[in-house]
Amino acid sequence: MIKQNELIRAEKHALQGSPTAGADLTRMVVEYRKLVRALCGIVFVNLKEIKQAKSQCFAVEQLFHHTAANPNPKYAVIDRIFPKFPSYLRRAAIEAAVGAVSSFTSNYARWQSFVRTKRDARPPSFAQVLKLNPPLYAGQCIQLSEDYKTARIKVLFESGEWGWSSELAIKGRLKRLPTLEKDAMLSPTLLMQDGHAVLVCPVKQRKLRWTGGDIVCSVDLGINTGATCAVVDSVGTVRASKFLTCGRHNDQLDKLSTQIRHKANRTLGPVQHEKDGTNKGRPGQLSKGFCATLYNRIAGLNRSAAQQLASGIIAFAQQHGATSIVFEHLKGWRPKAPRLSMRHRFHRWLHRLVVKRAELLAQEKGMKVQFIAPRGTSAWAHDGSGEVTRQKENHSLCVFASGKRYNADLNAALNIASRFIARMLGITTGDRPAADFGKSSESASRMPIVLADIWCHAGADIRPGQKTS
Repeated sequence: MIKQNELIRAEKHALQGSPTAGADLTRMVVEYRKLVRALCGIVFVNLKEIKQAKSQCFAVEQLFHHTAANPNPKYAVIDRIFPKFPSYLRRAAIEAAVGAVSSFTSNYARWQSFVRTKRDARPPSFAQVLKLNPPLYAGQCIQLSEDYKTARIKVLFESGEWGWSSELAIKGRLKRLPTLEKDAMLSPTLLMQDGHAVLVCPVKQRKLRWTGGDIVCSVDLGINTGATCAVVDSVGTVRASKFLTCGRHNDQLDKLSTQIRHKANRTLGPVQHEKDGTNKGRPGQLSKGFCATLYNRIAGLNRSAAQQLASGIIAFAQQHGATSIVFEHLKGWRPKAPRLSMRHRFHRWLHRLVVKRAELLAQEKGMKVQFIAPRGTSAWAHDGSGEVTRQKENHSLCVFASGKRYNADLNAALNIASRFIARMLGITTGDRPAADFGKSSESASRMPIVLADIWCHAGADIRPGQKTS
């Protein structure tokens, strides 16, 4: 049972071995899934009695497994079809079958009661049992070396006998397992992906408590620059700043999107027009699953870029002693832009995916992710000089009212940090709130809290980039 102050983190690593060992692993996974499917039928028929039993696993096992205390099971054919099945894998298959059937019956009952996301939603499918993967209990189904570089797994040989496989090399470096106690490791799971074996190693970690602190790391998520980070303390001193990018992420997405657009144009055909010249549309239509491979590649690139950015943000914050990561609250935000190309790029913006990954990593490091209202963070100068104007020839730069040129994303990051610090310290300047806009009868919006207000509250003239003693 997982306690409240514990976290579960998992690592995926490929297994490398001989072709024979790979075939044995595939055969074992296929046999496990066959047993789960067979047990699902038993559970469906006897679900009422199984749910009333004290131990559901024992109740199902009594229905098919032959023992000295249970010589005549009701479904003895299961034992004959799957002879000498390892006891731990058999019980794991029973738990999987009971869980799959219980989930399906409850989902189907909700669907029949019209508790649906859409009125015409299709009934739930039972296909998930075809993709279940076997858990490997330590010592019974898997043996890991002391340095976690090799593993041996109990497999089904071609002869029909069960036994230990040859040594399989674990590719990659295990980040968590070698540094923790033995009891922190939970049962690994074996995945078969495109004929390749992958070992998923979950680890139980103690959740670190958030200690608070007056140093925050604010993040402005952009399109061209993946993330702009700034570390600011409670007196407004900018201790560090950094620009994080996703490498060739945008170029690769542009290339894949172009391929999809060309394929769609060839599939739909040319635009047809009425006699009066009005647009009639295209004659063809796109089939279900159109360009699924290219869309999957785009999703994979997005996941990789989000993980890269989130890891960079957490590492930068930890390096400079920040205990809070501050983002703009953009959940539910919908992109708007005058140009079609910019709307396409906004739709590929990873602001929510990066935030979710950063929240998981921050929880593991004992940090806290905070949010502030986003309105006006880019429109006002952090030095309190007023509204800024964007340069037409270089949109990443902005010009302050004083004539000073500054990076627009870094200016927004500093304002994000100042809003959270003001909220944390309870700072308000006249009628300007720390986190949002108040009601006003004037046509012009009032300037929100900026970094200059933190300087005034601290009673010192501290400027960005100034070194602290």
